[in-house]
Amino acid sequence: MLEIKGTDQEICLHIWPTALPYSLNQTIPYKWKADEWYRLKLMVQQASDRAIVSGKVWPANEQEPAEWTVQMDDTVPNRNGNPGLWGFSNDHEIYYDNIIVTENKP
Repeated sequence: MLEIKGTDQEICLHIWPTALPYSLNQTIPYKWKADEWYRLKLMVQQASDRAIVSGKVWPANEQEPAEWTVQMDDTVPNRNGNPGLWGFSNDHEIYYDNIIVTENKP
């Protein structure tokens, strides 16, 4: 899961957050602005003993950065299932637009 934590000004990658809340995550500082659209990209690459999880976040009116914003290794990957989209806000609307799910390219 790629998460933007607004109050904390952080970006997090979480693996099974309800089952393993603190054991598999990567959190980095990320300053973002309210009332601005952002693009997020999440990629998971399966390896023999792990999955490599990479996330990007950037303002929607800018070009996609070449480098990944945050990365981590998932040492207990789930090898089956579908992608999902989830959001949480205490008292604000969450808007999604232009959602695309694609297969990883070699």
